[in-house]
Amino acid sequence: MIKLNYNIVSENNHKRLNSLSSEKKIKYEEIVKSHGKNNLCKLGKSNKIPQVGDIFTLCCKDGEYYLGKVLESFEMYETNVQVIVIYSQVLKDLNVDFEKLDFKNLLLTPHIVFDGYWKKGLFKNIINIPLTPNDKNLDYGFFTMNPLNEYGYFVDSKEEELDHIPLFYKIYGVSNIYAIYQSIQIEKLFREKE
Repeated sequence: MIKLNYNIVSENNHKRLNSLSSEKKIKYEEIVKSHGKNNLCKLGKSNKIPQVGDIFTLCCKDGEYYLGKVLESFEMYETNVQVIVIYSQVLKDLNVDFEKLDFKNLLLTPHIVFDGYWKKGLFKNIINIPLTPNDKNLDYGFFTMNPLNEYGYFVDSKEEELDHIPLFYKIYGVSNIYAIYQSIQIEKLFREKE
């Protein structure tokens, strides 16, 4: 286990924020303050438990669709949870051949979500494409830091300790029903050209 005596996720976020222009910092604050006021568009509810390999769509506004993929699906604390990624490509509509799309560029690093995103109709499954070798070898994890300890460390989605700093990581925890929308808006802000 690698122990860090600081919160690496928080530190990285501060570095990214400091790189923003004053105008973008104001926009960032507006996005953070609006948490829970805006959300993804509803696309159709489903009670089917998402499966590994499911490709799903989500929509931030009409004509702005993103695709995601389920990397893991399991039960935790009597709830169905999934580890997902969201891809950076924006689709204007869903009339595309999903098997020919490029699933390499991530917009959001892996997030842990619960199946409520599907049950509320915010994510809609389209097709199941088995995990590719790239999907299976994606180096991701989650950072956890107990307030009683003076260090934090990395775990996988099931809280098993990792022995390295993964390439992609975020804070360990299940993202609430508004978190994906907010994360997309923040990431778009960082990627926006001045």
